[in-house]
Order: sequence, then structure tokens, then C-alpha cells
Amino acid sequence: MQIRAESAEHFNFRTHFAFSRVPLLSLGWVLVATLLTVWSRSDPVFALADRFVDFGAKSTAAMTESGEWWRLVSANFLHIGWLHLVFNACIILGFGGVLENVYRRSDAALVLITVGLGTTFASTLTASEGLSLGGSGVAIGCLSCATTFALRHFFLLRPRHRRLLLLVAGPLAFSYVALGYRSAGVDNAGHVGGALVGVVCGLWLEARLLSRERLPSIGWIVVLIAGVFIAFASLTRFESCGWRTLRPTDRISVDVPETMPLISKGPTYQVFDNGNGTSLLLEVFAPGPVDAAVQDYKDTVFLRFAESEDVQHLQQGALERLHLGSVDGVVLPLSFEGPRGAMVSWHVWVSADDALLHAVWTGRRVRLAQNEVLFRSWLSRLSSSH
Repeated sequence: MQIRAESAEHFNFRTHFAFSRVPLLSLGWVLVATLLTVWSRSDPVFALADRFVDFGAKSTAAMTESGEWWRLVSANFLHIGWLHLVFNACIILGFGGVLENVYRRSDAALVLITVGLGTTFASTLTASEGLSLGGSGVAIGCLSCATTFALRHFFLLRPRHRRLLLLVAGPLAFSYVALGYRSAGVDNAGHVGGALVGVVCGLWLEARLLSRERLPSIGWIVVLIAGVFIAFASLTRFESCGWRTLRPTDRISVDVPETMPLISKGPTYQVFDNGNGTSLLLEVFAPGPVDAAVQDYKDTVFLRFAESEDVQHLQQGALERLHLGSVDGVVLPLSFEGPRGAMVSWHVWVSADDALLHAVWTGRRVRLAQNEVLFRSWLSRLSSSH
């Protein structure tokens, strides 16, 4: 009797399977991606990287330094430009639509969500420090899921469906991943993560015409757990930023976030940048009193900076005194508008017997709260290291 039941199910699948359902979920994804991309392009910020950070690109620095874990979701919708968006939208509309015909609507939604999270989680776990954005991982996940489905049900599919899924989706998924490794600036870890999650979904989920299950898939439990983690970590601003200790002088040690690699170095200075608009400059001078160093800075560098054509609306905050154990320090906050827009910076002078340290922490004013929290965390580590 069981053999007859299975044969009846297979006959029903072979008879009724078609790509006739309107891909509502895929259309919804394309609509959100289009609106977000249009909105981001209306931003007057000149620097593309800053614009992408503002509108939700996956930034390891922003997530680990400021707890902005919601970027694991938003990065899948934001795109660099129209060609990037149109290409991914066509794939997701075409083969995301295939999945909406293959699976129950809830299972198709599960595929879109999990391949998106798989893309950004894989990118984050590989410690990629650059920005990542776009729906390529979702597109590849849809292609790999459709291909896996076709391989599982090879003998049940009609020839035309078999050709579409195996001769189009499979090679296209492979080409997507392979071309990424031959191109610069591509998040290959995210592509591979999306592809692997798509394969898992194709092996795990059952076609709606073959499935008797009417309860929500256990996959939704996984999505719920991931969603709770992202929401909790974002709301509590959970920070997981690592720090490394430098010793610019014998008496002074400085902690630098792991998300800030060294980008420039000279005999007396080092510059670190997180690619997110935040940088740290460390300079070492001959020992001397802090107040004299601050006044000399105001009389020379500050005046030249204020007279520069690239700087406008330069404002100076109140001095803040620091007591770092056996040494003294001063913090001078500044705000100004430069080529990258409105900026804030904190100048820190720390005097020891063997040297005078000048540190400049600079960030974009639009991310003032995040920058100040990270600066104060850095400053507390500077205090505790003496």
C-alpha cells in the first residue's frame, strides 16, 4: 500500500508541477532592495564607502565595535549601483520565483532568509574587514537550491523543467562563484556561504506537492534563534571588538581595536583606520609639559588647519584633564566639515618621562554616538595600561 501511495504522490507531482505561481516573495525582496538603493543614492555624502556604511552595508568594524548586528540583514538589500541591483534582481525574480513554485510559500521564504543570513554570517566569520553589500549571495543561494532540488527529483521532473534547472541554474551558480574569485573586491566567502546554505535547503526541504507536512519547518526555529540573536545584540549594542597593545614609548602603552589595521607608518607616527570613517593617529615627540604642547598645537597646526580651503566650521571644545596614574594628559575635542562631510576628532596628549604622546581619534559626526563610545573605551584602556 505504501508503494501505491508513493506512486500516487509521484504521479500527482509529475502531473501538476508547473511554474505558474506569482513570485510574491521575490517581488517583495526586489522592491525593498530597489527602495533602499534609491534612498542610498539620494544621500549627499560624496564618499561611496561612507554612504554604504550609513545605509546598512555589512561592516565588521561597525558590528564588533558598535554592536550594529542588524547589518547582517540589511546588507543583502543594499547595492552599489543599478547594474549590480538589476543583475541580482533578475536572478532572484527568476529562480526565487522557481522556489516559490517548488516549495510551500513559507519554505520559500525560509530559503530567502537563510541564504541571506548564511551569506553575511560567512563573510563575518572569515574576518573580512572591508564593506560587503548586495544580494549576490541570495541569488547564488536560490540557484544552488534550485539545482539541488532538480538533482534530488531528476526522474520526476519533466524534461523542460529539468533543462531549466540543471542547464541554466547550475552553470549560472558555478559561474557566479567562479567569477568572484577572478575579480577584485568581491566577497567570495559570502558567495560560498550563500551557495552552501542553498544546497542544504535543497537537500532538506520537500516539494509542496510531495510533502504532507503542514506544520512550520524546523528551519524556522533556526531563523528565529538567529533573529533573536541579531535583535538582542543590536538593541544591547553587544560589542565583541578585540584589542591589541602597542608600546610607542617605554612608559606608555596604547590599545588599538583589531578592526583598525595599520595603513601608514613613519619614524615617529602610526595611522590606523577601520574603513568605516574612523581613524587613529599616534605621534611621539620629545618629552615636555602637556600644556605647552597643547598651546603649541593651537598656535601652529590648529591655525593652519582652520585656514585650509578644505576645512569649514572648525570648532574647539573644552579641555578635559586626564590623570593616568603617574602621568598626566589632556583631551581637546574638535568638530569641522571636510571633504568627507562633518567630522569630529579628539586630540589626546599624554606626557611621560621619556616622551610626549599625541593621539588623534577622528570619526564622522553622523556616527557621533558610536565614535564617542569607542573613543571612551579606548581612552579607558589607555588609562588602565599605565
